[in-house]
Amino acid sequence: MNENVKETKSTTKKVKKILSITFNVIFYLIIVLVLIFSISTISRKNASTVPTFLGKGYLVVQSDSMKGTFEEGELITIKVLKKEKDKKALKVGDVITFYSTKLNALNSHRIVSIATNSEGEVVGYVTKGDNPLAEIDDFAVSVEDVKGVWTGTHSKGWGKTVTFLTSPVGFFVCIIGPTILFLIYAIIMFVKAFMTYRLSQAKTNNEETEQEMKERIIQEYLAKQKENDTSENDTSKNDKNDSESIATEDNKGENRD
Repeated sequence: MNENVKETKSTTKKVKKILSITFNVIFYLIIVLVLIFSISTISRKNASTVPTFLGKGYLVVQSDSMKGTFEEGELITIKVLKKEKDKKALKVGDVITFYSTKLNALNSHRIVSIATNSEGEVVGYVTKGDNPLAEIDDFAVSVEDVKGVWTGTHSKGWGKTVTFLTSPVGFFVCIIGPTILFLIYAIIMFVKAFMTYRLSQAKTNNEETEQEMKERIIQEYLAKQKENDTSENDTSKNDKNDSESIATEDNKGENRD
């Protein structure tokens, strides 16, 4: 019965430890991922830079010019293009992200035609938003201004979330605040564990001191008993010697008579 209880307690303790480790790993992972993404977004060098994370670009849609494909507030994923040959290999129908000198911001529209030079080399793209009310853009996007091509992925809820996270208030509430609270919690748990260790050590020392006192008392008692036994033996020997001396003197007296 006792063995089963001990085994159950041991299993429960192991499960709690595993859950605690798993929670900590997930918590740290979320904090790190959000922190990296937030820093990446906040630290954009300029309006023409696409914030990247794990090799992909992420942008929050700022208007409804592409309504029907993705809408304002959504988060879209971009395949970042850095090589000129990749930028020139785009086709009609691709949704590209480019830097608009007119808007002084990044924009994502669909290619409706390709501009080439006299040699047939691609020099730019004519684009248009998918919104039925949108008109063809009145400028051609140069190859140099192309930043990437849409992967087809978009998330409705994440756009506003990212916008909030990258704001000063959101960054503090969701990143700095929880990190500070977790650090405080970690410090409290460390102090608690340290105090428990100290109390355990003190208890062990007290037990050792009590044991030493018991052993010392026992040793003193045994030493005293031994001393008493030795004293009694010496007394007995002296009494015996005295008796023998008296007997000897008596014998001498009788011989004289």
